Amino acid sequence: MLIKCPECGKENISNQAVACPKCGYPLKAATIEATGKRYKGRQVMGALAIVVGFILIVTDHFAIGVVLLILGLFDIIMGYVGAWWHHG
Repeated sequence: MLIKCPECGKENISNQAVACPKCGYPLKAATIEATGKRYKGRQVMGALAIVVGFILIVTDHFAIGVVLLILGLFDIIMGYVGAWWHHG
């Protein structure tokens, strides 16, 4: 369906367009990706787990450090996969 821009009056704009191609007026409200925050948080927690894991390995807590490294890597990967899955 074609619509008219409410700002500049240009006609024949797709109703699927995000903004008017002539004046740039936003035709759709921008949405905040709430799920993106969840996945970014998971990536940050994974990175923190990796850092703590390295510190534990250096301070002779090898087993716990390796577990944290693996869990941290898993969290980072799942954060990227989750963000990709939900947002393309």
